[in-house]
Amino acid sequence: MLRPTAISVTVQKDYTLKVIFNNGETKIFDVKPYIKGSWYSQLKNFSYFSLAKADGFTVI
Repeated sequence: MLRPTAISVTVQKDYTLKVIFNNGETKIFDVKPYIKGSWYSQLKNFSYFSLAKADGFTVI
């Protein structure tokens, strides 16, 4: 397998994402450092942030 793909995403209350990949790996991604600027600042709204999901390839 060339590159693992995200198959599951669980949104955490501390603005991290628990991502499970098709190779069995589980990673925690801290989104907080990226919540700035005009578009990404929308993620401060937790209701919007909680819409994160896996699309069978990546996190959207």
